Amino acid sequence: AAAKAALAQHQQSKLKEKSGHRLNSQKKTRLQHDAVTYTWLRKHGKQVKAYVDKDKRRELLSVFHCLDTDGGGTVDSNEIQAALKVMGVKATRKEIVGMISAVDVE
Repeated sequence: AAAKAALAQHQQSKLKEKSGHRLNSQKKTRLQHDAVTYTWLRKHGKQVKAYVDKDKRRELLSVFHCLDTDGGGTVDSNEIQAALKVMGVKATRKEIVGMISAVDVE
């Protein structure tokens, strides 16, 4: 119950920051419903897809295309290692493969 309330409160504060005004009761109800759904899905071992708005999706796709240097539609360990190197992060091949394994669904 505490996790649901915390998640709903976090979502509400994010929406308040973004919109700059108080949420109406319909939005509050929707956020509470989303928190319950999220908790139930996680409890039952289901994956929860995050909502990404159009602007954020464009930004993420832009970053993906920068990382996908060979244009293959995937980002492999060599491409991740090159990006990390540019950012000044040193990572071993084993660490990079571990990162990929942690998030790769296929």
